[in-house]
Amino acid sequence: MKWLGLIYNRSAVLALSGLILLILFLSVESGSQLPGEGSLGVGNEEVFQLKSWETTIDKEERYPILRLKFDLLDDVSMELLDEDEDAISIAYAYKDEKKANLAMSDYKFAAPRNPKSGTYTLVVRSHGNLVNKTEFTFSGPKLKLVNQETTWYTRCVFGIDPCLREFKAALKFTLKNDGDLPIYISRISDVYLDGGRWTGIGGRKKWDFEPGRKHWGQISVTKWILPGETKVIKQEKYPPGYSMYEYNISRIPLDGQQHKLTMAFKDADEIVLLPITISRWITGKRSAEK
Repeated sequence: MKWLGLIYNRSAVLALSGLILLILFLSVESGSQLPGEGSLGVGNEEVFQLKSWETTIDKEERYPILRLKFDLLDDVSMELLDEDEDAISIAYAYKDEKKANLAMSDYKFAAPRNPKSGTYTLVVRSHGNLVNKTEFTFSGPKLKLVNQETTWYTRCVFGIDPCLREFKAALKFTLKNDGDLPIYISRISDVYLDGGRWTGIGGRKKWDFEPGRKHWGQISVTKWILPGETKVIKQEKYPPGYSMYEYNISRIPLDGQQHKLTMAFKDADEIVLLPITISRWITGKRSAEK
């Protein structure tokens, strides 16, 4: 009878093995997947629950971030991909954490780059298993001029009376970010007066024009403006540490002719964010004007 027991046990094992294989076969045929890389698995989508998100600026490092708030049932890794599916940044969170920040751009030297428009993909994994994949699409940052104020001053170029006279200007720009991503203004540059530069020649009491030469170099702005936010950028007659004679942002000949001052707000990659044109008919008045 011992051999009958062995046959019975072997038959039971074979029957059980056949049943398992049948279940696996039916699962594959029905299109379901086993938990693992590239699949959500059973209940894995509950590991990460995204509650809210926003685009803002990291206050300490001063770069654009995607700020996430979530609930977790386990430890996770979070990766932010660009449209080419290249990783921009990665972050980790333990199951008792509720938020994380993912950088949306890198740096050019010490200056942060603006985040690009397009679709970003958040990929969340727990122990190697994909538990969440979310896309965020942005039209990009957009700088808009809300208001521009110029306070004009007159002065002698060389302090000799009668002398060549010129206008100096204190510039004030009210700017708004009409886009849906933060925008970084690195500098004001490409400043030209009538497409070149006017220089006072004291000995001959005349103005000399040099076409194509920049009227003024550049000045650092280094400000972030969040989506929907409005900020005021001020550029006085000359910055601290410079005298009127060393700084030429707004030297405009007082010669009774119309002059056009042009400049541009730029980012860290020298991309023009907003061109500015200031036109004025210069009269012979010597008093300060607004």
